[in-house]
Amino acid sequence: MLHRNTGITLYNNLLFDDEPALAEPPCIVQHGRSKQLIADRDTYLLYRFYFKSRLQRKVFYDCLKDLSSEVFISKMQIQKILLAKGDDILMIKKESPSVKFLKEKYPHVIWN
Repeated sequence: MLHRNTGITLYNNLLFDDEPALAEPPCIVQHGRSKQLIADRDTYLLYRFYFKSRLQRKVFYDCLKDLSSEVFISKMQIQKILLAKGDDILMIKKESPSVKFLKEKYPHVIWN
């Protein structure tokens, strides 16, 4: 179904030899995944990995399995994120956040 303006433009282009007026360029809207949301997810993932590995003393594979089920990302993708964010993990380790801090930062998550 053609919009009314599209039909008028087509009509004018077919019947008249005048150059059509240039329309304003469309506003570029970024579709897809938000970089900020991905960064927030990755930060959450790092804190959650720290919690599971250091505070709960789980082995690496169990941490991956739990995180995969929590954030619906494959274990392989989680490993890639952890490798890419190695410096951030070291900063979190250096901070040594307590469970109280984690509860305040992410109150919607159960930290026990």
